[in-house]
Amino acid sequence: MARSKRKLRSLRRRAPAGSRAVDRGGEALAGALERHREGDLVGAEIGYRRVPARDPGNAEATHYLGVIAHQVGRHGDAERQIKDAIALDPAPPAYYNNLGEVLRAQGRVEESVTAYREAVRRAPDYADTYNNLGLSLHGLGRDSEALDALRRAIGLAPEMAEARMNEGDVLREMDRVEASVASYGAATVADPSLGEAWLNAGVGYFALRHMEQALGYLPGIPGPTIGVANCWSRARI
Repeated sequence: MARSKRKLRSLRRRAPAGSRAVDRGGEALAGALERHREGDLVGAEIGYRRVPARDPGNAEATHYLGVIAHQVGRHGDAERQIKDAIALDPAPPAYYNNLGEVLRAQGRVEESVTAYREAVRRAPDYADTYNNLGLSLHGLGRDSEALDALRRAIGLAPEMAEARMNEGDVLREMDRVEASVASYGAATVADPSLGEAWLNAGVGYFALRHMEQALGYLPGIPGPTIGVANCWSRARI
């Protein structure tokens, strides 16, 4: 079965939402974190690199250097930095989640599963990581396990539209079209701006010949959409 072409519905490019080091009053790190949140990756990287001069062995700054390297596509550097952070402080689950993201970006999907499992072992309520774990398991063709992980993410964070979209993708590739459209529909409720969820739900209902429901997701039935739906119907039903 072909794997989904839309690889990552993860949060790997999100800037850091918070920091224990800020609470410790580390001015250099606090400034770098603020720049990172604002999307100034160059300024943030310069700031993170200044931290060791004031706080040698700061794991958090090392970790965020890895996050930036990942964001700009330097995955080898990212892996090294995040592993260095783990060696300095093996406790934070986010380090293992982000290591999993870096490994998956390098095509080392099996290794990413190990990293994600370590993250959720340390933080069983870490919904983002269950979502990422589901993606990697799906990439390995282990779809039942992928669904378990994605549903754990949804249970922890029902508003996570990305996890519902991923659940729909896995179900669709398992030829469980009716279940997949329910997932896509739930994704539109969680995030009404998620256009791909509306499209996939509508196309799925077309494939099931449920025209009234399809019209609810695809107002006006644009011609290209009908073509996609018909192709899917011939292939799937």
